[in-house]
Amino acid sequence: MLDEHRSTLAAVCLRRIERPEQIEESAWHTLKRAIDGRFEGDYILTPTRIAGETAYGYSVVLRIGVLNEWKLAHAGWLYVVGVLNRAPAREREATIQRALDALDTWTWLPAAANA
Repeated sequence: MLDEHRSTLAAVCLRRIERPEQIEESAWHTLKRAIDGRFEGDYILTPTRIAGETAYGYSVVLRIGVLNEWKLAHAGWLYVVGVLNRAPAREREATIQRALDALDTWTWLPAAANA
């Protein structure tokens, strides 16, 4: 939980990738699905840094809040990190900043020899 409005931060490892361009391609794929589903949102990718890696972010307006997601890769694995922001509009930026502050504390564990 990120705030008293039940906004949440979550991260998932999606799959292996072979080339860095797949990060941005995956982000565009998700964003295009949102456009096709007629969801409102930013319809732009915003590059940023998360946990020392280049990430591509976007936002989509859902019935239950605003979903901010970032796609990034580390050691050949694609991840998605997201905030389901349920805060009122005037508090959303503070909730996103709280999530980004938490993400700034991330460090990557060394890869296992057999991974």
